[in-house]
Amino acid sequence: MTTGEAGQLNERTRKYILPPDSSIWIDRVMRGRSLAYWALVAAVAAVYFGAAKLGLTMALVAEQVTAVWPPTGIALAALVLFGNRLWPGIALGAFLANLTAHEPLASACGIALGNTLEAVLGAYLLRRFVEFRPSLARIKDVFGLIGLAAGLSPIVSATIGVTSLCLGGVQPWDRYGSIWWVWWQGDAMGDLVTAPVLLTCLTKARIGVQTAGRAAEAAALFATLIIVTQIVFAGRLAKGISDYPLEYTVFPFAVWAALRFGPPATTLVSFVASGIAIWGTIHGFGPFARWTTNERLTLLQSFMGVVAVTGLVLAAATSERKHIEGSLCENNERLAAQYALTSILAQPTTLAEASPKILQATCESLGLDMGAIWKVDPEAKLLRFVELWHKPAVKIPEFAAITRRMTFPRGLGLPGRIWATGEPAWIVNAVEDSNFPRAPVAAKEGLHAAFGFPIKLDDQVLGVIEFFSRQILPPDEDLLRMMATIGAQVGQFIVRKRTEEALVEEHNLLRTLIDSLPDAIYIKDTQSRFILGNKGVARIMGAPGGESLVGKTDFDFYPAELA
Repeated sequence: MTTGEAGQLNERTRKYILPPDSSIWIDRVMRGRSLAYWALVAAVAAVYFGAAKLGLTMALVAEQVTAVWPPTGIALAALVLFGNRLWPGIALGAFLANLTAHEPLASACGIALGNTLEAVLGAYLLRRFVEFRPSLARIKDVFGLIGLAAGLSPIVSATIGVTSLCLGGVQPWDRYGSIWWVWWQGDAMGDLVTAPVLLTCLTKARIGVQTAGRAAEAAALFATLIIVTQIVFAGRLAKGISDYPLEYTVFPFAVWAALRFGPPATTLVSFVASGIAIWGTIHGFGPFARWTTNERLTLLQSFMGVVAVTGLVLAAATSERKHIEGSLCENNERLAAQYALTSILAQPTTLAEASPKILQATCESLGLDMGAIWKVDPEAKLLRFVELWHKPAVKIPEFAAITRRMTFPRGLGLPGRIWATGEPAWIVNAVEDSNFPRAPVAAKEGLHAAFGFPIKLDDQVLGVIEFFSRQILPPDEDLLRMMATIGAQVGQFIVRKRTEEALVEEHNLLRTLIDSLPDAIYIKDTQSRFILGNKGVARIMGAPGGESLVGKTDFDFYPAELA
């Protein structure tokens, strides 16, 4: 992969991070290698170190090896979300954690190298082969996380790490296989349980709570989850239930979260259940208490891995189904908008009459809050206001007033940049756009997303149409393409109306000219019907005026003489 391709993929991934200004800040920090960058590296190192020391408190098979290793998930999430340039933080955190775990310097360096390469490889594989989206709302993202990040990349860390321990004399070679398995399992679980929580919590993904009822349901889900897992895995009642498969009571919560609230809630369910279960199992509670401490922890981690995978796959499948349903609904709305606009443009009306209808039909069909039309004044080299429409429920008096007063030179503001490029443009949040003069008023009255497209005839821009929404919306290339087509239709409409107006003007001029002549002047078609006649011929024919001749023949005026 080239540097340019990696940059595109990082940017494609980063567009999901909230808030948008934090993404801009991260970009500046990464490019500048500034003090802020090293502060971020230090923060990653500190979080990694703290999580590593927590994991090492549960190191049972060896002092340096544990089946519970959340730092792997932290490292993967950091590199996926913010790019590979944060690798020094992972290397530093891993080195310090291992240096303080009674290891020789060479072994600590080797393990830190393996942990860093594991995270870099996991992030690379996800970007390269999956075009990974951290929202985990697609099945291919989930399978990529399971197979590439959790399945393959821990092999690197486990192999380098165990080899470093054995070469340094910290562990004997005859334990290589057993230690390697525990190491791989701990890292894989970090990718399956810890990473998904961070990825979904730090992205635009949100727990699907839109109403008070859904909020109450979400609260009931997590409250019940905590109570049940506490009883099954960590409560006093768990002392005597190791002979019963009550661990499966976790699955209904994973299914509940996946079907009702999507990936963020599902990952949180796995994380919370795993935390409670690990604590209880370490202390001898729960269904896995019959085995040795190391065995019970290994079995628990395997079980929780199955829970995490099941929840992630089900949540992704549900999200994709909802996305398809939403896309079908969205397509219907866009088809309705396109049909409405085409019908308006087909009517015998003027641009002034059609403009508010165009804006209203588009806003109502696509759920937008306001629209405005601008036309090019070629002499003044400015875009001038034509018409504005907004939903009656949307109160934007200042923004509407300033829009009506403004003009835009080429390149200034959203209309000006569309005029300059001749291409549609999208602003995710106009309030933060440096080339949007109306930003302060938009911020005051709650307008955010904005997009527009040119009114064109061939390569000539005749005007611009812009729309606004109260929401912050990511670019929609399909919508822009559709609206660009509408812009071309509006351009043809304008030219047709100009042509019609010119023909009417020419006809009126010709009528005035021939009426001023005293002689009889007329034009007939091949059927001997009058097409044009002046007042002179009208007097001869006995007609009230020249217009009354049109469509008639001599027979209509002298039927007896011509019979």
